[in-house]
Amino acid sequence: MGRSPSEHASGAVAHGLTIRYRRAATAAVDDVTLRFDNGVNALVGRNGAGKTTLLNAIVTMQRVHAGQLSVLGVNLPATERDRLQLMRQVGFLPQQFGYIPGFTVQEFLEYAAWLKRVPTTARPEFIADALALVDLTAHRRTKLGRLSGGMLRRAGIASAVVHRPRLLALDEPTAGLDPEQRIRFRDTLRGLAADRCVVISSHLIEDVKAIADHVLVMEGGRAVFAGSVPEMLAEEDPKMPGDTPLERAYTALVQRANQTRQASA
Repeated sequence: MGRSPSEHASGAVAHGLTIRYRRAATAAVDDVTLRFDNGVNALVGRNGAGKTTLLNAIVTMQRVHAGQLSVLGVNLPATERDRLQLMRQVGFLPQQFGYIPGFTVQEFLEYAAWLKRVPTTARPEFIADALALVDLTAHRRTKLGRLSGGMLRRAGIASAVVHRPRLLALDEPTAGLDPEQRIRFRDTLRGLAADRCVVISSHLIEDVKAIADHVLVMEGGRAVFAGSVPEMLAEEDPKMPGDTPLERAYTALVQRANQTRQASA
Protein backbone atom coordinates (compact mmCIF):
# COMPACT_ATOMS: atom_id res chain seq x y z
CA MET A 1 0.00 0.00 0.00
CA GLY A 2 1.40 3.42 -0.95
CA ARG A 3 0.84 6.74 0.74
CA SER A 4 0.71 10.39 -0.27
CA PRO A 5 4.05 12.11 -0.97
CA SER A 6 5.64 13.40 2.23
CA GLU A 7 7.23 16.85 2.37
CA HIS A 8 9.95 15.55 4.69
CA ALA A 9 10.82 12.29 2.90
CA SER A 10 14.03 11.67 0.98
CA GLY A 11 13.85 11.94 -2.78
CA ALA A 12 14.34 8.20 -3.34
CA VAL A 13 15.34 5.29 -1.13
CA ALA A 14 15.89 1.70 -2.31
CA HIS A 15 16.88 -1.52 -0.57
CA GLY A 16 17.76 -4.61 -2.58
CA LEU A 17 16.05 -3.17 -5.67
CA THR A 18 15.96 -5.64 -8.57
CA ILE A 19 14.50 -5.13 -12.06
CA ARG A 20 14.51 -7.74 -14.82
CA TYR A 21 13.57 -7.71 -18.49
CA ARG A 22 12.06 -10.67 -20.31
CA ARG A 23 14.53 -13.09 -21.86
CA ALA A 24 17.47 -11.25 -20.25
CA ALA A 25 20.02 -13.54 -18.65
CA THR A 26 20.90 -11.03 -15.94
CA ALA A 27 18.98 -8.35 -14.05
CA ALA A 28 19.07 -4.81 -15.48
CA VAL A 29 19.18 -3.52 -11.88
CA ASP A 30 20.51 -6.08 -9.42
CA ASP A 31 20.12 -5.78 -5.63
CA VAL A 32 20.73 -2.00 -5.52
CA THR A 33 20.54 -0.01 -2.29
CA LEU A 34 20.57 3.79 -2.47
CA ARG A 35 19.42 7.04 -0.90
CA PHE A 36 18.97 10.28 -2.88
CA ASP A 37 18.28 13.53 -1.02
CA ASN A 38 18.06 17.18 -2.10
CA GLY A 39 20.94 18.27 -4.31
CA VAL A 40 22.42 16.69 -7.45
CA ASN A 41 22.59 12.89 -7.33
CA ALA A 42 24.57 11.42 -10.23
CA LEU A 43 24.20 7.92 -11.66
CA VAL A 44 27.47 7.06 -13.38
CA GLY A 45 28.24 4.09 -15.58
CA ARG A 46 28.78 2.83 -19.10
CA ASN A 47 25.91 2.25 -21.54
CA GLY A 48 23.93 -0.77 -20.34
CA ALA A 49 25.00 -0.40 -16.72
CA GLY A 50 21.39 0.05 -15.57
CA LYS A 51 21.22 3.83 -15.19
CA THR A 52 18.19 4.47 -17.40
CA THR A 53 16.30 1.49 -15.99
CA LEU A 54 16.86 2.80 -12.47
CA LEU A 55 15.73 6.29 -13.47
CA ASN A 56 12.60 4.84 -15.06
CA ALA A 57 11.81 2.98 -11.84
CA ILE A 58 12.21 6.13 -9.76
CA VAL A 59 9.71 8.00 -11.96
CA THR A 60 7.32 4.97 -11.79
CA MET A 61 7.73 4.06 -15.48
CA GLN A 62 9.41 0.72 -14.75
CA ARG A 63 8.07 -2.15 -12.67
CA VAL A 64 10.03 -3.26 -9.59
CA HIS A 65 10.46 -7.03 -9.41
CA ALA A 66 12.11 -7.41 -6.01
CA GLY A 67 13.32 -5.29 -3.12
CA GLN A 68 11.93 -1.97 -1.93
CA LEU A 69 11.72 1.46 -3.59
CA SER A 70 10.28 4.57 -1.98
CA VAL A 71 9.97 7.90 -3.82
CA LEU A 72 9.11 11.02 -1.79
CA GLY A 73 7.91 8.71 0.95
CA VAL A 74 5.61 6.68 -1.32
CA ASN A 75 6.35 2.95 -1.42
CA LEU A 76 6.27 1.48 -4.92
CA PRO A 77 4.31 -0.11 -6.39
CA ALA A 78 1.59 2.22 -5.13
CA THR A 79 -2.15 2.36 -5.66
CA GLU A 80 -3.13 4.18 -8.85
CA ARG A 81 -4.43 7.10 -6.80
CA ASP A 82 -1.17 7.45 -4.85
CA ARG A 83 0.88 7.01 -8.04
CA LEU A 84 -0.97 9.89 -9.72
CA GLN A 85 -0.39 12.08 -6.67
CA LEU A 86 3.28 11.14 -6.72
CA MET A 87 3.66 11.96 -10.41
CA ARG A 88 2.51 15.51 -9.72
CA GLN A 89 5.62 15.83 -7.53
CA VAL A 90 8.03 14.23 -10.02
CA GLY A 91 9.55 15.66 -13.21
CA PHE A 92 11.34 13.57 -15.84
CA LEU A 93 13.31 14.42 -18.98
CA PRO A 94 14.53 11.45 -21.05
CA GLN A 95 17.65 11.75 -23.18
CA GLN A 96 15.48 11.98 -26.30
CA PHE A 97 12.23 13.85 -25.67
CA GLY A 98 9.40 14.52 -28.07
CA TYR A 99 8.38 17.99 -29.17
CA ILE A 100 6.61 19.73 -32.05
CA PRO A 101 9.10 21.98 -33.88
CA GLY A 102 6.37 24.48 -34.76
CA PHE A 103 5.47 25.06 -31.10
CA THR A 104 6.94 28.11 -29.42
CA VAL A 105 8.68 27.62 -26.08
CA GLN A 106 5.64 29.24 -24.43
CA GLU A 107 3.22 26.83 -26.14
CA PHE A 108 5.43 23.87 -25.24
CA LEU A 109 5.30 24.82 -21.56
CA GLU A 110 1.57 25.54 -21.66
CA TYR A 111 1.03 22.02 -22.97
CA ALA A 112 3.36 20.53 -20.33
CA ALA A 113 1.55 22.47 -17.57
CA TRP A 114 -1.79 21.15 -18.85
CA LEU A 115 -0.50 17.57 -18.85
CA LYS A 116 0.69 17.97 -15.25
CA ARG A 117 -2.68 19.43 -14.24
CA VAL A 118 -1.35 22.79 -13.14
CA PRO A 119 -4.47 24.88 -12.35
CA THR A 120 -5.37 27.25 -15.18
CA THR A 121 -5.10 30.33 -12.97
CA ALA A 122 -1.62 29.32 -11.80
CA ARG A 123 -0.15 28.47 -15.20
CA PRO A 124 1.15 31.96 -16.16
CA GLU A 125 3.13 32.19 -12.92
CA PHE A 126 4.43 28.62 -13.09
CA ILE A 127 5.47 29.00 -16.74
CA ALA A 128 7.19 32.33 -16.06
CA ASP A 129 9.13 30.78 -13.17
CA ALA A 130 10.18 27.78 -15.28
CA LEU A 131 11.37 30.05 -18.10
CA ALA A 132 13.38 32.18 -15.67
CA LEU A 133 14.92 29.11 -14.05
CA VAL A 134 16.44 27.98 -17.36
CA ASP A 135 17.11 31.51 -18.69
CA LEU A 136 14.70 31.29 -21.63
CA THR A 137 12.33 34.16 -20.85
CA ALA A 138 13.62 36.19 -23.79
CA HIS A 139 13.02 33.22 -26.11
CA ARG A 140 9.50 32.31 -25.02
CA ARG A 141 8.10 33.22 -28.49
CA THR A 142 10.83 31.30 -30.36
CA LYS A 143 9.79 28.09 -32.09
CA LEU A 144 11.40 24.94 -30.74
CA GLY A 145 12.69 24.00 -34.18
CA ARG A 146 14.81 27.16 -34.25
CA LEU A 147 16.53 26.64 -30.88
CA SER A 148 20.14 25.52 -30.52
CA GLY A 149 20.81 22.13 -28.96
CA GLY A 150 21.59 23.63 -25.57
CA MET A 151 18.55 25.90 -25.59
CA LEU A 152 16.30 23.02 -26.64
CA ARG A 153 17.61 20.92 -23.73
CA ARG A 154 16.88 23.83 -21.38
CA ALA A 155 13.35 24.08 -22.80
CA GLY A 156 12.97 20.38 -22.07
CA ILE A 157 14.03 20.92 -18.47
CA ALA A 158 11.55 23.80 -18.18
CA SER A 159 8.79 21.45 -19.30
CA ALA A 160 9.90 18.93 -16.66
CA VAL A 161 9.82 21.46 -13.82
CA VAL A 162 6.86 23.62 -14.87
CA HIS A 163 4.64 21.92 -12.26
CA ARG A 164 7.26 22.58 -9.53
CA PRO A 165 8.20 18.96 -8.78
CA ARG A 166 10.12 18.00 -5.67
CA LEU A 167 12.11 15.35 -7.54
CA LEU A 168 13.58 15.84 -11.01
CA ALA A 169 15.13 13.00 -13.04
CA LEU A 170 17.27 13.74 -16.13
CA ASP A 171 18.70 11.05 -18.41
CA GLU A 172 22.09 12.04 -19.91
CA PRO A 173 21.22 15.78 -19.80
CA THR A 174 24.55 17.01 -21.23
CA ALA A 175 24.88 14.46 -24.03
CA GLY A 176 25.43 16.15 -27.38
CA LEU A 177 26.16 19.60 -25.94
CA ASP A 178 29.30 21.53 -26.80
CA PRO A 179 31.66 22.62 -23.97
CA GLU A 180 30.12 26.09 -23.58
CA GLN A 181 26.59 24.67 -23.53
CA ARG A 182 27.65 22.09 -20.93
CA ILE A 183 29.05 24.80 -18.65
CA ARG A 184 25.81 26.81 -18.85
CA PHE A 185 23.82 23.66 -18.32
CA ARG A 186 25.74 22.85 -15.15
CA ASP A 187 24.78 26.26 -13.77
CA THR A 188 21.14 25.50 -14.55
CA LEU A 189 21.34 22.17 -12.72
CA ARG A 190 22.87 23.80 -9.64
CA GLY A 191 19.96 26.21 -9.51
CA LEU A 192 17.45 23.39 -9.90
CA ALA A 193 19.01 21.39 -7.07
CA ALA A 194 18.92 24.23 -4.55
CA ASP A 195 15.59 23.11 -3.10
CA ARG A 196 14.80 19.73 -4.64
CA CYS A 197 16.20 16.28 -5.36
CA VAL A 198 17.77 16.11 -8.82
CA VAL A 199 18.85 12.72 -10.18
CA ILE A 200 20.90 12.65 -13.38
CA SER A 201 22.46 9.80 -15.30
CA SER A 202 25.75 10.45 -17.04
CA HIS A 203 28.86 8.79 -18.43
CA LEU A 204 30.72 12.14 -18.52
CA ILE A 205 32.86 11.93 -15.40
CA GLU A 206 34.01 15.56 -15.39
CA ASP A 207 30.41 16.81 -15.51
CA VAL A 208 29.75 14.73 -12.42
CA LYS A 209 32.78 16.21 -10.66
CA ALA A 210 31.51 19.74 -11.35
CA ILE A 211 27.95 19.39 -10.10
CA ALA A 212 27.29 16.22 -8.09
CA ASP A 213 26.67 16.20 -4.35
CA HIS A 214 26.27 12.42 -4.31
CA VAL A 215 27.47 9.77 -6.77
CA LEU A 216 26.24 6.24 -7.42
CA VAL A 217 28.48 4.23 -9.75
CA MET A 218 26.78 1.34 -11.55
CA GLU A 219 28.31 -1.59 -13.40
CA GLY A 220 26.42 -4.57 -14.74
CA GLY A 221 23.24 -3.50 -12.99
CA ARG A 222 24.89 -3.28 -9.57
CA ALA A 223 25.87 -0.31 -7.43
CA VAL A 224 29.64 -0.50 -6.96
CA PHE A 225 30.09 2.82 -5.15
CA ALA A 226 27.92 5.36 -3.33
CA GLY A 227 29.28 8.55 -1.79
CA SER A 228 30.53 12.07 -2.40
CA VAL A 229 32.95 13.17 -5.12
CA PRO A 230 35.84 13.47 -2.60
CA GLU A 231 35.07 9.95 -1.35
CA MET A 232 35.10 8.68 -4.92
CA LEU A 233 38.43 10.42 -5.56
CA ALA A 234 39.87 8.46 -2.64
CA GLU A 235 39.31 5.30 -4.72
CA GLU A 236 41.75 6.47 -7.42
CA ASP A 237 44.36 4.00 -8.60
CA PRO A 238 47.11 5.81 -10.58
CA LYS A 239 47.68 2.63 -12.60
CA MET A 240 44.14 2.64 -13.98
CA PRO A 241 43.18 4.18 -17.35
CA GLY A 242 41.90 7.76 -17.28
CA ASP A 243 43.01 11.33 -17.88
CA THR A 244 41.92 12.68 -14.50
CA PRO A 245 41.91 11.37 -10.91
CA LEU A 246 38.12 10.93 -10.97
CA GLU A 247 38.25 8.95 -14.23
CA ARG A 248 40.95 6.70 -12.75
CA ALA A 249 38.82 6.27 -9.63
CA TYR A 250 35.85 5.25 -11.79
CA THR A 251 37.83 2.68 -13.79
CA ALA A 252 39.33 1.30 -10.58
CA LEU A 253 35.88 0.83 -9.04
CA VAL A 254 34.54 -0.86 -12.16
CA GLN A 255 37.53 -3.19 -12.49
CA ARG A 256 37.37 -4.24 -8.84
CA ALA A 257 33.65 -4.93 -9.16
CA ASN A 258 34.15 -7.07 -12.25
CA GLN A 259 37.02 -8.98 -10.65
CA THR A 260 34.86 -9.71 -7.60
CA ARG A 261 31.99 -10.88 -9.81
CA GLN A 262 34.24 -13.18 -11.83
CA ALA A 263 35.78 -14.63 -8.67
CA SER A 264 32.37 -15.49 -7.27
CA ALA A 265 30.97 -16.88 -10.53
